[in-house]
Amino acid sequence: MDKWIKKNAPVLYSRKFWGILAYSVLEYVQAKGWIGGMEIQALTQLVFAATGVGVADSLFRKLGPVKK
Repeated sequence: MDKWIKKNAPVLYSRKFWGILAYSVLEYVQAKGWIGGMEIQALTQLVFAATGVGVADSLFRKLGPVKK
């Protein structure tokens, strides 16, 4: 099963995917008013920052010089 998932849905192994999904879900439930408060807002910002750092790191690694 693990090999099948890696072959057919490799995005499920991406930390960036799970970060964006977590951020989206937190923002959605907060916008709906199902949850709220400063704790959820701080958690949402933390998830956004961590995901942003991961995306930026990936981008800069691709743009940076290739090490030999």
